[in-house]
Amino acid sequence: MKQRMKKTLALLLGVMLALTVFAPTAFADLYDGYEPLTFVTEAPTLPGYYIDQPVFVNLVRGEINESNLLSMIATSRFYIDPATGIIYQVNSQGTTVYDKQAIEQTLADIEAEMFLGVDRERELVAANRELKIASAFHEALIKIDPVNPNGALHVGDLIEFGGYPQSRVTDADTVAALDALDKTWVSYGYYSGTGGMYDGNMVPGDWMRYADVTYDGARYRAVTFDSYRPYFTCYKANTSNSFQDDNGYEPGNTYYFQFGSLQWRVLDPAAELVMCESLIDSQAYQNVIYKNGSDYYQGIGSLVFANDYATSSIRDWLNDDFYNTAFSEAEKALIAGTALDNSAYSTSFSQYDSASTTDKIFLLSYGDAVNTAYGFSSDRYEEDSARFAQGTDYAKCQGLYVSTASSTCGNSNWWLRLPGSDSSFATSVNRDGYVVGSSGVSYTYEGVRPAFQFKSGITESVNPNGYECTDHKAGAPVETVIAPADCGSAGEKKLTTYCTVCGEVLNETTEPIPATGEHVWKWIVDDEPTCGVAGKQHQECENCDAVQAENTEIPATGEHVWKWVVDDEPTCGSAGKKHQECENCDAVQAENTAIPATGNHVTERQGAKEATATKDGYTGDLVCTVCGKLIEKGETIPATGAKTPVVSGKPHGECCVCYDITGDSLFANIMRFICAFLCFVWAMQDALGV
Repeated sequence: MKQRMKKTLALLLGVMLALTVFAPTAFADLYDGYEPLTFVTEAPTLPGYYIDQPVFVNLVRGEINESNLLSMIATSRFYIDPATGIIYQVNSQGTTVYDKQAIEQTLADIEAEMFLGVDRERELVAANRELKIASAFHEALIKIDPVNPNGALHVGDLIEFGGYPQSRVTDADTVAALDALDKTWVSYGYYSGTGGMYDGNMVPGDWMRYADVTYDGARYRAVTFDSYRPYFTCYKANTSNSFQDDNGYEPGNTYYFQFGSLQWRVLDPAAELVMCESLIDSQAYQNVIYKNGSDYYQGIGSLVFANDYATSSIRDWLNDDFYNTAFSEAEKALIAGTALDNSAYSTSFSQYDSASTTDKIFLLSYGDAVNTAYGFSSDRYEEDSARFAQGTDYAKCQGLYVSTASSTCGNSNWWLRLPGSDSSFATSVNRDGYVVGSSGVSYTYEGVRPAFQFKSGITESVNPNGYECTDHKAGAPVETVIAPADCGSAGEKKLTTYCTVCGEVLNETTEPIPATGEHVWKWIVDDEPTCGVAGKQHQECENCDAVQAENTEIPATGEHVWKWVVDDEPTCGSAGKKHQECENCDAVQAENTAIPATGNHVTERQGAKEATATKDGYTGDLVCTVCGKLIEKGETIPATGAKTPVVSGKPHGECCVCYDITGDSLFANIMRFICAFLCFVWAMQDALGV
């Protein structure tokens, strides 16, 4: 009975709303014969319509068999936007936007279970569905202003808003149906390079593409790629340089991801600041990086540091690709422009401070990630579970790094917006929940965790596209250089003032940038001069791109400074060759000049050998050590024929028998012993004269 009463009340609210839009004066006629339904309406003053409180219903329906049912079914003001059909419930505490799908289901249930008996009322129920009118007891709502005491939001609460491709489709029948759909493929324009880390040669390609399709009332994104997305934009695409294969995605296939509602974590209820609960994508902070000297810049010839957030690739992506994909026009109207301080995370690195910006979508700052009021630990090196984040299937397909460590399994790194400790670094939160300042800006594997603020004071005024504030608060002008100034010519800049509440452009002017002054010229040598040929040079300004005095001649250096270069070294009997070369240019003269032979030979005896008792000796040949010429042939030395005495039974020299006995084998030792014994006998005979 209570449920039926609720539905009855909800239906009555819907009927009243539709009647207010279409025919408020005919409402009583529909209930002719019943006790009158009394309500108060307010004349529309905006491009929408209101029902104002209080609304009392005193109705007797025989079907319900209830009498004198008195109920206040509307305690708030409802705004119906006829341009979009979106219904807003507005009261002093805030605004509620009702989810279309749940509203339509509620109305369908009411229509199915309640018999109204009047065709006009049936038409009104259908009209309610078209207008997406909300029922008073509808639970699927999104609270925009969390100050509402009847269901206030708190830090850490989750709300749903917007949609983005998230879950991979694995059902075979659904995949087959999606494969059969016609698709218009769009290139992501992702960057890859030559393999040089900081050479500035990163270029976009069309090797990874997507197509958005609708099937059976749901929205899907198809993704395909011909080669892996490198995890640094400077790298070439291959398996070892990508995390896509680690996440189960291979080239040549088509993968499908269903769009789902995005969940946002409330960080500051009063400021209406929210952060995406999941890592919804994987993107580089800066696509192009070039090293010049000890610093890193946003490309060849750029003077902007690579870690500058205001001009970064990720900021463009957030406020263009993501913003236009994730939110409808009605949802965009509820997002404020937020004034952002983009200074480096530490004053020690203030040289990397980036200009302040006013953005719809942004990354959290270093200070946000250690803000205890937002639910985070103040210790940047604490493994803070509140900073842990995991990516969607879609983010993993884009090349997100996913930890496999036991303590952080499934976690990924995610970008913060502030410049880091080096011109090639930005701040981020790593897989352990640490807040760090040393993530390379060209990393494509870092997760993206968007944040934004809902508009404040959106109930003040209304336009067909949503709510806007009427009490604008001007922020500091944001400067954009249209044409840079140089030494001799003035430049131009644009100054844009945004409302810090809603992000609307309040004022936009242009101003000249004064010329920097006189050129500071320096000579640049194009061709070095030589002794006999003039060189060329030109002048460049040190402070701008101005050039003058092109092809100015550099006088030849003058007379050649010759030096001898030996081609062939001379020997004792043969002359060598040499020529002269200029020390300052490539001139050559005096080729094949003879170098006289050196003259006297430098000799030594080679192959000399002493004579023995049984073998002849040799005096050795006299040979020149320089040219190798044989100067004098050696002579033979006759064998001595003498026997050499022995000592202690071992040969002391050589004799006719032991001369040829060599080696340390057992046989040689035996023979040497016999020889020694015979030598001893012969020596005794000689001594005794026997």
